[in-house]
Amino acid sequence: MTTDPNLQQGGARPVTTRVFRRLIPFLVLCLMVHLVDRINVGFAALTMNEDLGLSSTAFGLATALYSAGYILAEIPSNIMMAKFGARIWLSRIMITWGIAAAATALAVGPNSFYLTRVLLGLAEAGFLPGVFLYLSYWIPARDRARATSVFLLAQPVGLVVAGIISGPMLAMNGIGGLAGWQWLFILQGLPAVMLGVVAFLFLTDRPSKAGWLSQPEKSALEAMLADREHSAPTHTTNHWRTASQLIKNPAVVLLGIAYFGLASSLSSYGSWAPLIVRTVLPDTNLSLLSALLSLPPLVCVVAMLFWGRNSDRANERRWHTVLPAMLAAMGWLLIAFSDEPVLRFVGLTATITGCFAAQGVFWTIASLLFPPEARPVGIAMVSTLGLIGGALSPLLVGWLTDVTGDFRAGLICLAALLVLAATCVLAVGRSEAQRKAIAAGQFS
Repeated sequence: MTTDPNLQQGGARPVTTRVFRRLIPFLVLCLMVHLVDRINVGFAALTMNEDLGLSSTAFGLATALYSAGYILAEIPSNIMMAKFGARIWLSRIMITWGIAAAATALAVGPNSFYLTRVLLGLAEAGFLPGVFLYLSYWIPARDRARATSVFLLAQPVGLVVAGIISGPMLAMNGIGGLAGWQWLFILQGLPAVMLGVVAFLFLTDRPSKAGWLSQPEKSALEAMLADREHSAPTHTTNHWRTASQLIKNPAVVLLGIAYFGLASSLSSYGSWAPLIVRTVLPDTNLSLLSALLSLPPLVCVVAMLFWGRNSDRANERRWHTVLPAMLAAMGWLLIAFSDEPVLRFVGLTATITGCFAAQGVFWTIASLLFPPEARPVGIAMVSTLGLIGGALSPLLVGWLTDVTGDFRAGLICLAALLVLAATCVLAVGRSEAQRKAIAAGQFS
């Protein structure tokens, strides 16, 4: 039998490298646009809240409603992706969220703003867990922390991009009779529509369908993905029955609670960081303020590249999730108890770096926990349980801010949730019997 010379040395490593180069850059771009559309409301709030008559509590409620829409459609969306494939379903997600994001410019008051946020959540649902599911069909377990961390680099990069472009867009106030925040939603929503069309033309559902791989490369890749833990599920799985079984498993619940803590901080950072910095630097113009907010994510990018690679090299997942989560908790406390602008920026940097570094390794744990027939529902279920935190935390922080007059109480709550997240990850790591039971298909 003829063997591809590129596969003779180092096994199938050149194939995984080719998969990385083909899929990851495009997925990074998609996630970056996703992140911008998700957190641009925090920048828009600098002028939009007054125009629409939104209090801190009302703004937090809008963020919670966005997450509620996301949660409602999360599991069904991942089931649909398992049925239709990434090429069709991820394209659908991106096109509809781009339209919904741009439509936020049509809001004229609190109620219409609430409606657009719910629609955006429904449209976006399933994107992030859908990509994690997609990567599990292409990337072997030994490389998955690095792949996930590189993919998630798009989130801090998206924060940098949002910080750079949002100020000038807000400064377009009055052009064409539109407010600056309206231009921001329109201009940042349209790229998702265009990427959705490209995704339909570019993505391949499975390695066996990849015309850009030779047959020996397909065979080498499928050999690494052939065992029960890493192969793709069949379409005959009863996903709803699987969900009812998984929800009873302590390991799944612990992972959901852990992601609850991580998602709470990630959501709150995107929603509240611009307003937190504004309270410290009230006289800073919008362009400079948005540029300052791009600095913490730059540090995050470097840290994530190192941390994901280090987790794969050490083949260790628990502490590579716990330690950055604790760093993020300390960051929130530093912001809460320091009045010095420099120290608050250090706290913001620690928070965003810790959260994203922990998230990259966390999803490696989650994807390895489930066998193929449980993976679409399992990943979506953990994401859904966690996103409840994304729904509640901005509302809680907003309410506590209105009640107390500052952000301190809300930030302490976020730090406590991160400590809880770290504790749950450690508990899952010790629950070897539960992990083996899930891998064996014994979900309950």
